[in-house]
Amino acid sequence: MPIADSVVMAELSIVKERLWQPLHAWMREVGPDGRPNHKHLEKLRRQAQLPEVISTLRVFDVIAWRVR
Repeated sequence: MPIADSVVMAELSIVKERLWQPLHAWMREVGPDGRPNHKHLEKLRRQAQLPEVISTLRVFDVIAWRVR
């Protein structure tokens, strides 16, 4: 389950009551590399040499906090 704090909510430009729909849409959206955003997050996890037990959602959480 993603961390639904003020940083993540602001990054996704969402209201508290609607977390899953916008997050799901973003994960499926095609990014600049031509692949869905969730695949890009998986690539970043591999590049950071993180174990697969670190979920794609957790990678998203960390990036959302890093770009603020």
